Amino acid sequence: MMASTQQRAAARVALQLRSVVRGTAQGLLAAGCRLRQPARRLRCDERGQMTVELLIALPVAIVIACIVFNALTFFGLCAEFDRAARNAVRVYAASPDDNVSFMVADKVQAAVELCLDDENAEVTVEGSAPSFAVATYTCALAYRPTLFGLGVRTEVLGVPLPALRHSVQLSTFSYDPI
Repeated sequence: MMASTQQRAAARVALQLRSVVRGTAQGLLAAGCRLRQPARRLRCDERGQMTVELLIALPVAIVIACIVFNALTFFGLCAEFDRAARNAVRVYAASPDDNVSFMVADKVQAAVELCLDDENAEVTVEGSAPSFAVATYTCALAYRPTLFGLGVRTEVLGVPLPALRHSVQLSTFSYDPI
């Protein structure tokens, strides 16, 4: 008697399980899903989807790559510029031949431009007149972004590209005992 009750309960569970599976399959068919369709066949409304996604995503990816390329190039130039400007001011301004700061600024600018050697970077150096033997030099770097190093300098896709700027201000004490 016990075994027959367990068999009936198992049969009821199996019957309920079959009805659930049938209901799910009928619900899927009613929703428009095709069962037993080969996986390589596409429905008519899905053809060309990847092409449209590529047409939308490719220009965005190119713009992001261009921004990243220019940012990394600019950061590398800034590091090199800071090192070159500091060394040039240390060498030329610490013990000038005479107290003419614009001549020292020209020498510093020439030394920094020689170290950078980049056609998209412009270097300017301004020197202030020494007051109490302290001279201040402002070195500025202006970088014009490009399209992966190509000759596009003023605009990309009709968008004007302003120059990225970085400056450093260095002061020296040139002590002359007599």
